[in-house]
Amino acid sequence: MNNTHFHSLEIDLYNVCNARCPLCHFRTHYPEALKTRQELDRDFLENALADFTFERIHLTGDLGEPTLSPHILQVLHFLRERDPNVFICINTHGSTKTEAFWRELATALPRSHEVVFAIDGLEDTYSIYRVGLRFKKTIANARAFIDAGGIAGWSFIKFKHNQHQLAEARTRAAAMGFATFHARESYAEDETILRADDYVDNHDETAALAQAGAVTVVPKLFPYIQADGTLYSCTQSNCGRYDEKIDFDFDRLDLKSRTLADCLAALPDYCTVMQQTYPLTCARRCGEFDQTERPRGAEIGYGRRSKTT
Repeated sequence: MNNTHFHSLEIDLYNVCNARCPLCHFRTHYPEALKTRQELDRDFLENALADFTFERIHLTGDLGEPTLSPHILQVLHFLRERDPNVFICINTHGSTKTEAFWRELATALPRSHEVVFAIDGLEDTYSIYRVGLRFKKTIANARAFIDAGGIAGWSFIKFKHNQHQLAEARTRAAAMGFATFHARESYAEDETILRADDYVDNHDETAALAQAGAVTVVPKLFPYIQADGTLYSCTQSNCGRYDEKIDFDFDRLDLKSRTLADCLAALPDYCTVMQQTYPLTCARRCGEFDQTERPRGAEIGYGRRSKTT
């Protein structure tokens, strides 16, 4: 390994999910990405990442639920073996498998890690957005993970139907031993998906600043590998292969036929196409704001991201 170093890498291991969240971008806009099962395993990652190291690796739930991947434990063992000091974050809704699995997951992770559970509400509101999931199962799995030594975060998307429960959720998170608590606003990307009056929108300010010319987009790379092996510049640009508006040769970003170095070299060209096609999306991700603060997107609570010895 020649130690070509990046700060972070995001990976979607799997394109299968057992939830039906109304704002899932792929379910609502690009369902063709979910028609054929796609998955990444240890062998693929060992080959693709061979010449690179990363401080942080993030197993996202952008395309599918990572804990449903049949390879997740083997992948975690591999990532920990290749670099015991890597920080690994997993985003999950937590309503999968058994408590025994979640205890095993805690032991498979390296010392520095965080598993962020998406819990948007309490018993009576959780399933309004997390359709098809059960609050009780999610909490039981999170408790099993924490009790086994896992470091967990609670992520809470605020809607008008659940925002009155934010303080209680924060209190429960602390009592259960969650290391961090994150709250962020929902936004009305498509008001036909949920009731138009149910969002807590924080994107209008960015749009207004962009239109006023107060935002300069300075493209930055947040490398992201999708479950089909395509490398993207970030999770905000990961629909490109399925978007008819994006005119790009995606063979240049295919890690199943090209090296990571070659695909990284093609990303600036892809960023240019994305910025031309979706300037507001790029402004929200890579915008530098002129004499103003970036619109508040998250409230961060307490935090601990390493196992105690």
